[in-house]
Amino acid sequence: MSGHNVWTHKGTFLLAAVGSAVGLGNLWRFPYLTGENGGGAFILVYALTIFAVGIPILIAEIMLGRTSRQSPIMGMRHLTKTHRTSRAWETVGWLGAASAFLILSFYSVIAGWAIHYTWLMFTGSLVGADAQTIGEGFDALLAAPALMTLYHTIFIAASALIVGMGIHKGIESGLRIMMPALFVILLVVLAYSVINGDMSAAANFLFTFNIADLSLEGWLQAMGQSFFTLSLGMGAIMAYGAYMPSNVSLTRTAFAVAIVDTAVAMVAGLAIFALVVRNRPRPRAHVCDAAAGVCRDALWRVGRRCILCASARCRHQLIDFTD
Repeated sequence: MSGHNVWTHKGTFLLAAVGSAVGLGNLWRFPYLTGENGGGAFILVYALTIFAVGIPILIAEIMLGRTSRQSPIMGMRHLTKTHRTSRAWETVGWLGAASAFLILSFYSVIAGWAIHYTWLMFTGSLVGADAQTIGEGFDALLAAPALMTLYHTIFIAASALIVGMGIHKGIESGLRIMMPALFVILLVVLAYSVINGDMSAAANFLFTFNIADLSLEGWLQAMGQSFFTLSLGMGAIMAYGAYMPSNVSLTRTAFAVAIVDTAVAMVAGLAIFALVVRNRPRPRAHVCDAAAGVCRDALWRVGRRCILCASARCRHQLIDFTD
């Protein structure tokens, strides 16, 4: 990684960091964990963890990347030599790269699914399809390993091409297209849910403050979600920070990333569960138990497009690992 390359615009790092943070954790995991663990009580613990622990670590990772101007592995090696500290700190870079690789291993599969459904969308195969038909089609896709391998390969090759084109022609150009597209898709889903879903029931499901439903496990899940959603500890933020201009405020950027990420999670939760509770009006526990399948059906019912949000997160994980 060249120490002379930086993001062309100050806001590009924000787009990159938000792109790394926003993913399935926002679209699926955060909403159902919130509904399962006391609604507003879970959100309060999550917000406190974000601001008390997540943002300080986010700032630290950005600072490490910007100071070293290298990849997480080489950057930690450079910093330990420069400051004459224990070489054991180098393991932070290695563990981050390993985490990014593990996340890439399953997110890239989901991105392959996105490619499959994008193809079906443009060929008109999803026109008029109901939830049962979509579910059966998904089961058929899972039963075709050769097809999934093909889509997985296409995604990896496309990501490698973008990364190979460099930070300006490749990554920045991709960000300017993918991130606005992600937010447009999210707004389309929200608009569809306002018209066809039950927003009032979704708001009650997600935001009603039930402290009695928040167990110790719920506290731990809130803390774990705050780390996962901000891409902490996996080298992603360090890699992006290495390209961050020196005149950009670390604190304001970190707060902006956390706020945008949380806002996306809230909007996604309302949009998705407005459809969930309208189409499957079950008690809270049963809705949460069926969250994975129900959210999948709800998402694909909305224009069959918003599954593409996962692919942006996957691409960012590949960038982090290959830097």
